[in-house]
Amino acid sequence: MDTVLSIPRRDVSDQLVLAAMPGGAVVGVDPVMHPGRVLLFGPDGGIAADADVGNLLTQGMPFFNTDGEILVPDERYGTVQVLTPALKPVRTFSTVDYPRVGVVLPNGMMVLNAMSSTPGRAGYALHLVNPGDGRVTSMDRPGTNFPGRGNHFELIRYPAPRDDTSFWALHGATYRIDLWDTSGRLLESLRRDAPWFGKRQMGSPARLAPPPASIMGLAADSDGLLWVLLSVADPEWEGYDLPEGWSAPGNSYPGWNRHLENGVFDAVVEVVDPGLGAVVARAQYDRYLRFAGPNMVVHYDGSSNDAGTYTVLRLALDRGGEAGLRQHPSRRLAAEGSLRSSR
Repeated sequence: MDTVLSIPRRDVSDQLVLAAMPGGAVVGVDPVMHPGRVLLFGPDGGIAADADVGNLLTQGMPFFNTDGEILVPDERYGTVQVLTPALKPVRTFSTVDYPRVGVVLPNGMMVLNAMSSTPGRAGYALHLVNPGDGRVTSMDRPGTNFPGRGNHFELIRYPAPRDDTSFWALHGATYRIDLWDTSGRLLESLRRDAPWFGKRQMGSPARLAPPPASIMGLAADSDGLLWVLLSVADPEWEGYDLPEGWSAPGNSYPGWNRHLENGVFDAVVEVVDPGLGAVVARAQYDRYLRFAGPNMVVHYDGSSNDAGTYTVLRLALDRGGEAGLRQHPSRRLAAEGSLRSSR
């Protein structure tokens, strides 16, 4: 992994959320020390510029459209603030309430995973939004009851663009990647059956033994490969005292320190070739990682009480050892991890 940027935690909190722009610049939102602001970081890791997005009740993770503009969602009401790469406000538009993850297709259409409570949208995991006229098409209804009772992991999806008319979506509860078209038709599903990955459930007890593997994100690269990010239990996870109420990596609870993420979890990156229906590369890292964009991850080495460093890293294939992912020869694909396809 190559370092793109290091951000010392002198002017930001341990709740900073980062996203890497296509050109390599890094933006973020920090609800603790910079509420209502979008931050642009300079080459030295300091805050180079910021912009007011206080019109959004709860700022979510920024993402980007095909024009290089920055899109900041309101995680409650679904309003999206659009800014130029220089953080100049351009416009706002409405989407779906309670959006979690968003991507933009090459034609400018937006795909959101949202746990909407709006009649007619509730219970659907994916929502296709036309920013031009505000039209929304909802799809992928797994049958779980949320809000209310039910396993909310069933409604979590991590979308990734494929082309103008289709996109991939990775499930939050099972290792399954669906291919959808923009009319709402399911074209194909790829399922990974791995003994170390079980279906995620609600109501997990504190101090799990060991913490379960969790889906953390999906990205697609220019070669059509899919990058899956997961968290798994660190081999020495038992040396860390998990706070009462803990149930999933990345959640904030009273007494939770961010350094526990690195002690309790490792990160696993798997690269899937959907044409082959196989995992073609895999690596496990002794650290907790989050996606910051296609082939970009973030690692934080501090805690809630210590001034650590956020490091943005670029993933790449065919770089041996810790520096990257080693690609498996094709004859070993079945043994290393094949995926079952259903159409």
